[in-house]
Amino acid sequence: MAALPRNVWALGLVSLFTDLASEMCVPVFPLLLAGLGGGAAWLGLMEGGADAVAALVKWRAGSWSDSLARRKPLVLAGYVLATLTRPFYAFAGHAVTVVGIRAVDRVGKGLRSAPRDA
Repeated sequence: MAALPRNVWALGLVSLFTDLASEMCVPVFPLLLAGLGGGAAWLGLMEGGADAVAALVKWRAGSWSDSLARRKPLVLAGYVLATLTRPFYAFAGHAVTVVGIRAVDRVGKGLRSAPRDA
């Protein structure tokens, strides 16, 4: 079995740590939203909206990467967007802000997923 290229290892590690950081935020959302005056409805809106945003962006990013014939810029943009967005949860002052930050985070996921898998 041939050794995997260095880029595959690097992408795998970046993917691991990005997903790990995302999964570390998820258990805190109910407490964060409750502390900001939101409740279960806000949590449902946030997660449903985040899934919808990720799916729509993923669908568009896949066809966009096919037409560009370059996947690396979209994958890089997706990881950078998600990484730069997460610290803003600490500055959220209202539940709607948390929902917006989560949506932008999932835009990053949508940007990177389809081109990365291709």
